[in-house]
Amino acid sequence: MTGTGCCEPVHVVFSPVNYSHRVFENMGKGRLVLLVEDDADLREFFKMCLRQGGYDVHVAADGMQALAFIDSVQPDLIVLDLRLPHVSGYDILDELEAHETTRKIPVVVVTGSTALPVNRNVSHSLRKPITSDRLTETVQRCLARRRGETDS
Repeated sequence: MTGTGCCEPVHVVFSPVNYSHRVFENMGKGRLVLLVEDDADLREFFKMCLRQGGYDVHVAADGMQALAFIDSVQPDLIVLDLRLPHVSGYDILDELEAHETTRKIPVVVVTGSTALPVNRNVSHSLRKPITSDRLTETVQRCLARRRGETDS
């Protein structure tokens, strides 16, 4: 990864990984979460929280990186900020909805905006600031719903 400032481009090399043959031992283990957040501090905090919850986490700092990753590897869930450089979170939601293969990926929107997405395919919305427990519990519930499991 290159780029150190907020105004410099960030370049990420994506390595396609086949997660479809993994055996899931518990809710977090082996589940791939795509974290899309442009704020570096929040991105690291969210990544740490999710990894501590047992999730495999791939990060994208902007919408273009997120779409490139989704095109190569479909995550089990996406944690998505709405205000992103290059391609907005709203545009990502539109792209996900437009394709049969991505339409059912659960999306947890994490935003500082008071306007939450309406009439969008969003599993849950969280308003910043949020705690690590709230993030991991929300991700767990959304993945459990997708798998048809009940909360315990």
